[in-house]
Amino acid sequence: MTEAEWLSGTDPRAMLTFLRDAGKASERKLRLFAVARCRRVLHCFRDELSRNAIAVAERFADGLLSRHTWEVELRHAGYACSTSTGTGWPELAAKLTLMSPFSTDTFLEVIGHVAEPSELSEGDLVRDLFGPLPFRPVPLDPSWLAWNTGTVAAVAGHIYAGRSFHALPALADALQDAGCDNEDILGHCRSGGDHVRGCWVVDLLLGRE
Repeated sequence: MTEAEWLSGTDPRAMLTFLRDAGKASERKLRLFAVARCRRVLHCFRDELSRNAIAVAERFADGLLSRHTWEVELRHAGYACSTSTGTGWPELAAKLTLMSPFSTDTFLEVIGHVAEPSELSEGDLVRDLFGPLPFRPVPLDPSWLAWNTGTVAAVAGHIYAGRSFHALPALADALQDAGCDNEDILGHCRSGGDHVRGCWVVDLLLGRE
């Protein structure tokens, strides 16, 4: 896959396969991507256990759950899947988001079941999490984080914790005041697009992979 194909791509399977083969897709990123995909159709999850599994999977991705809690929630999600009516694809997708280890193939199975259309193309969703990094590493200048007693890191942390992605333009302003002139970073923050937890710029500033 070329950089031009990456920037214009709409097929998440091809993009994720490329990331897998290049060794650039961490389990955390993949899991957060699957969570984001499920959240877009959360209204289709009929069972409370399944809806809760999505939230739990997100916490699990960030290492906020004990193994015991994860095992309990996985059993709950499995129960919801086994007792679902109809096609049961939302319940299966919820269970899959909690599986560990979480591989590219598991992710592809999730999006294969979460088949409802999305306002945001799957390609855009991939790029929000991975940005240009598969082709062009974006350097992080420590002086940006040190500026004004850590304002940039504080804003990024607020955005991540609260999913306050409407504040990304404010993050771009803070970064620019801190001396950042990287167009990939500033442009992504000001793109006006939809963003999810795991957004590559926020992750970069917070040191998450």
